[in-house]
Amino acid sequence: MPDELLDHLDVVAREAMWCRMLSGEATNAWLANIRENTVGFVAIGPARTEAEPVDVGEIYAIYLDRAAVGCGIGRSLLEQATVGLRERGFHAAMLWVLEANTKARRFYEAAGWSRDGAEKCEPLGAHAVRELMYRINLKPL
Repeated sequence: MPDELLDHLDVVAREAMWCRMLSGEATNAWLANIRENTVGFVAIGPARTEAEPVDVGEIYAIYLDRAAVGCGIGRSLLEQATVGLRERGFHAAMLWVLEANTKARRFYEAAGWSRDGAEKCEPLGAHAVRELMYRINLKPL
């Protein structure tokens, strides 16, 4: 996400949102650390839209520090998220990715995720960003 968009985020509101999400039983999150420095995280839980069946989970967020990209950490976080969703009994999962983030879209596609056609436009400061929904079937192992 461009720095100019991130500069417009309400840090206090985002912190409150993450505190609410992480303090509930519905959300699980994992951190990736290198030498005691957090370089990434992933958060999962039930799909946040009522249109989805109860057996659909969601990856709420997966982020990496730019320095950690290309080291396999993102794949490890995505795999942990997928395992976590399966362990919680979800049979499918979804996530939203920025349309302009072609690198992330290729990453998800290489891991077996595919677009389902749903799109949304989210306001972000004075801008709006288009997001695409990706899905994966979580067949039992």
